[in-house]
Amino acid sequence: MNKFYDLRDYLFLFDIDGTILDTKGDGKRAVLEVIGEVLGINPSYETNFAGGVDLNFFTDFFNLANIDKGKFNEKWEVFKNKYIRLLESFAKKNEWFIYPNVYDSIEYLSKRANIGLATGNLRDAAFIKLKKFNLDIYFNCGGFGDTVLKRGALVANAIKAAESFYNRKFEKNKIILLGDTDKDVLSAQENGIIPALIDYRRKYKDCVSDLGVNYYGRFENISLLFSALKNNNSVFFDFS
Repeated sequence: MNKFYDLRDYLFLFDIDGTILDTKGDGKRAVLEVIGEVLGINPSYETNFAGGVDLNFFTDFFNLANIDKGKFNEKWEVFKNKYIRLLESFAKKNEWFIYPNVYDSIEYLSKRANIGLATGNLRDAAFIKLKKFNLDIYFNCGGFGDTVLKRGALVANAIKAAESFYNRKFEKNKIILLGDTDKDVLSAQENGIIPALIDYRRKYKDCVSDLGVNYYGRFENISLLFSALKNNNSVFFDFS
């Protein structure tokens, strides 16, 4: 990416799974395998994880297991430790996928803008996934799925964490959330910030206008997004 865009006043928040990389099902497999072991149930692989929050998944399965509520914290800690170890083993031995132009885009923004994470992953899980592609070195702050049940809350945490790390306030219309689901879009809108829907599989192509998305596209054409931001083109812009 050769062109220079002045993005120093912008904060870009990144979702992980489906937005910048794909674990080819390993993340979901690890969660469900450990859920089954820790809670003694047989969770369905059909459970939709897209746009979800790890603490919320665990809470739902815990409630299904009919375990004494007083054991929640104990089971949660056991789950986290076992899940992280299993995910690490998957990361070492299995092939995952990073979407085209993601690495260059994040490297570029790390030098010319402000970046953070807004992901439903546990913090440790997020950095295991990022480290697989040497992306962990670019992120120092974010909102994660360790302590909140709703995606809107973790996005709010991501903004607070970024403002603390960068020691500045960001205008809401200069905070861009890049995510791949309608839940990402909704969480951005709940926080009054700008959603950019990353849609590699064109899942939302026919309903983008209904979602109220400002920007829609893929990382291959991310420079078009940067140009649109600088030209204040935010009614709707397609960079797919």
